[in-house]
Amino acid sequence: MAQFHPVYSQESLLDKVVLIVGKSLSAELPLLLQRLTTTGGANDIGAEFINICCKHDALVCIGDIEEGKGEKLVHACSRLYPSHSSAPRAIFHKTDVTNYQSVVDLFEATFKAFGRIDHVISAAGIPENGNWFDYGLSLQNVRQEPDHKVLDVNLLGTLYVTRVASVYLRHNRNIIDHSTNTDRSILLMSSVAGFKDAPGMFLYQASKHGVIGLMRSLRAYIASPTEHNLRINTICPNLTDAGVINGVREEWAKANLPLNAPLDVAKVLAGVVCDPSLNGKSMYVEGGRAWEFEDSLTRLEPEWLGEQPSQTLAQSRQVIQNGVLRSNKSKRRNSKIKFNGLGLPPPKKILDCHFRTMVNGVSRGISRRRSDDRASVKRSVVAYLRDLQARAARQGPYDNDGLSIPSASSGPSSSNTTGDVPIARDDWWYKGADNLLLNRSGEHQYVGASSATHLARRLNPASSNLAWDVRPLYDDPSSLRRPVSTTLPQLPPYDFAKRLFWVQYAYIGTIFSFIQPSEFEERLDFVYNHPPDFSNQQACLTYCEILLIIAFGLMYSVNQWSGDGGPPGFKYFKHALRFLPDIHEEGSIFFVEVLCYVGYYMQNLNRRDAAFLYTGLALRMAISLGLHQEVSDPHLSESIRDRRRRAWWSAYSLDRLLSVKSGNPISIQDEDIGTTWPTTEGVPSVSWPSIVFIHYTKLSRILGRVGEEIYRKKPRSGSNLLASVQSILENLTEWLRAVPDGLRIDLSNLDGSISRESVSIFLNFYSCVNMTARPLVFYVIQQRLEAEANRSATEDWKDGLSPTIVAVIDRSITAARATTMIMDAAMKQNLVATYGYLDGEHVFCAALLLVMVNAAFPHNETNVRAMEKSLNVLRAMADRGNTYLAARHSLLLELQAAIGPKPAKKKDVESRQEKPDQDDARVVDVQAAAAASASCSPPEHPPPAISVEEDQQPILSPDWPLPDDLLSIQDMTFNFDINEDPGLWEQVLDNIDIDMDTGWIESTLRR
Repeated sequence: MAQFHPVYSQESLLDKVVLIVGKSLSAELPLLLQRLTTTGGANDIGAEFINICCKHDALVCIGDIEEGKGEKLVHACSRLYPSHSSAPRAIFHKTDVTNYQSVVDLFEATFKAFGRIDHVISAAGIPENGNWFDYGLSLQNVRQEPDHKVLDVNLLGTLYVTRVASVYLRHNRNIIDHSTNTDRSILLMSSVAGFKDAPGMFLYQASKHGVIGLMRSLRAYIASPTEHNLRINTICPNLTDAGVINGVREEWAKANLPLNAPLDVAKVLAGVVCDPSLNGKSMYVEGGRAWEFEDSLTRLEPEWLGEQPSQTLAQSRQVIQNGVLRSNKSKRRNSKIKFNGLGLPPPKKILDCHFRTMVNGVSRGISRRRSDDRASVKRSVVAYLRDLQARAARQGPYDNDGLSIPSASSGPSSSNTTGDVPIARDDWWYKGADNLLLNRSGEHQYVGASSATHLARRLNPASSNLAWDVRPLYDDPSSLRRPVSTTLPQLPPYDFAKRLFWVQYAYIGTIFSFIQPSEFEERLDFVYNHPPDFSNQQACLTYCEILLIIAFGLMYSVNQWSGDGGPPGFKYFKHALRFLPDIHEEGSIFFVEVLCYVGYYMQNLNRRDAAFLYTGLALRMAISLGLHQEVSDPHLSESIRDRRRRAWWSAYSLDRLLSVKSGNPISIQDEDIGTTWPTTEGVPSVSWPSIVFIHYTKLSRILGRVGEEIYRKKPRSGSNLLASVQSILENLTEWLRAVPDGLRIDLSNLDGSISRESVSIFLNFYSCVNMTARPLVFYVIQQRLEAEANRSATEDWKDGLSPTIVAVIDRSITAARATTMIMDAAMKQNLVATYGYLDGEHVFCAALLLVMVNAAFPHNETNVRAMEKSLNVLRAMADRGNTYLAARHSLLLELQAAIGPKPAKKKDVESRQEKPDQDDARVVDVQAAAAASASCSPPEHPPPAISVEEDQQPILSPDWPLPDDLLSIQDMTFNFDINEDPGLWEQVLDNIDIDMDTGWIESTLRR
């Protein structure tokens, strides 16, 4: 369970209409204009709570059955804490909670005295006397109706109070200034007996169970802004030192058990009332400390109940809730509107729609229909479009309106060209739309030529696994919608949050620079000691960033998926979006850093369009702030200058990575940038991260050149392409020479410790090598496959190729092998981000190249083993719950089964039999796996997660890589003949539009 720590801030509350109290009740915090109704207010806990409220300038109405005690309490409050307004400090109204009219009279008296009610605490309760199930009951006395006052006071009274409160609190919204904080809440007093068995306290336990059940039933409904817009919570204290425990106090003390003082419970009451983020929570109070347990019960439900019944329960509860809500709304509206089963217009309208109207207008049409029917409508439309896709290749291309476009050579035609009846098409999906994939809503998404997805699509256009490239990792359409409730997830313990920061810092804190450790400590303190303030942009950004850091930390530390609530940390990311300011608000460096965090997390979720947009916003905001240029203002401190540089290069690097990897153009040219690198001087804790950051960013700059000079469609020649490849590879060679020893990875000793920043940097380096050489490599492979189909292929793939081309291809294959080695070593040391976008992207690209190399080139034992290991790394990541990588792995198995690796020569087979690879038993049966993946769609839910400690056997055998291969990987250099004949490069240029990770698979599988 998460421990609950009430927090408060004077600067946040002075101008707010909020009742709040923090850890220290002696602080002089005025609680302005609060009205609070307490039933059961004359008991010890209630008295302590009332004292807290009055001490902090709240106005209190006390409702209790004990008139004398209540009047004395009011008199004491008025004397000790005189009212500063015309309203009295406190009033008393005699109340019997078992009498409904008495409860109504209490609320009416409060409303007349103060004009409104902000918070209601239902604390009335009595202990149990007697035994309903006494063994001594006879047939005679069991016929007499038993006393049920415990149920009447503890449960029925709570129901009465809650019902009346829901109306009076809601009524406040009609009479107050909406510009003020309108937080309203109901707090129900339960007990430890509400969730834990209490032998012998039969009615008491039933009543307290009922209180928690009431809260759980109401929490979603009552918090809805379209309904009551209220908060409701419960308090469940263990034994409290009041008069009713005299019989057990001595035994309790002997057992050395923690005992609550009434003030302890009162503090928790005040903290829950004052925290607007709490809704639907239950606080267990023991010895003055409190823990929230509702979130833990929900999170661990798949473990104690079972994953399948837990999923069924969640779905059934949602169905019931939706049905009840719709029924209630329908009764209130008394609506006569009729819809068909899908909530659509009459079928005739659908049947009369033209094909182009359906394709181009489907999104607009669906958006106007009821949200609860959207999913089924979208599935129908997507199925219809896929059917069209399967029937194509007979007619010419369409324009945007679905009309046939005549070719340039075609003459006038007498046929009907008005477009009234759309022409049946088959090849529209492939021609003119090679860079588009269809998402779930029927919209097309662009996938550029440098994207790995494009090549995969060209190699295997019919694969259902490609659909996952435009689906988010967590495939819930409503998962990132702004939460209706103001409730925030329970924050982790303070020290644990600090550990989560360092986890995410190890993965992304050095390759980007979104926040410094000292800044994090300061902002974490703010979040843990201040309630959310949505009117303050700085506070919103602080809350947003801390929640994002917690989300990243959990994603990278848990590293596995269990349950159906999204990847680890997802709920914190979802709530972080709620604090993200609107883009029209004033920009700042802080805003830029937070937008970068959001963009990168979106990419991890495979929401690539959202990632591209958020990252683009960050970069444009940085440009608008002038971060891309040095500032001449002499009054600007060096620390501020350095922060400007860090923010700029972080946004720049992220934009380069996500733009090029998705095939989109970069957002700014290097010639337009005038800022320098961050400082690398000072203490090692500051200078070393700066060195890592600068070297990673330099790779991102080179990657930007790759995207612009190799993959962009613009007039070029083979000579220009050769010059670009030569220049980029020379830049990479220079970069490699300049890398400090502390960042290098000793590939001959991967069993030793390696740092995560080294893993990140060298995966990026080898990715740059691969992307630079990829058009040439794939062109040569394509020619080899065609020659083999014509039975004209030579035994040596190097025949007819210049030394320059051979060197480039060799280095590309070597880079793929190095990527596999590093990923394997990182996985053995638990340094792989299962849901990290870049790790999955790097290993997939390496595996794709190795699959194709083994299919087109003569058998090479090193390449075969590298391919097997890369597929196993990908499979291991997929087995931990990454459905996106599972689909990509299945795609590679399909491709491998379709083209097949080259058979080993006899001597290679004999050598392998003499030295069996310890992993041979783990290498998948490609044909069987491909057949299975062809007959099955990607899973609706993630596969069962495995623990991080499992599956730690080495993926690479001790015999691989070969010793002479290590040297070529470690010291990668490029020697070019600048006078080489550009003829072959001209042919490569013509095939650049084979989108470098999807377009290629299409042409291969169509052979």
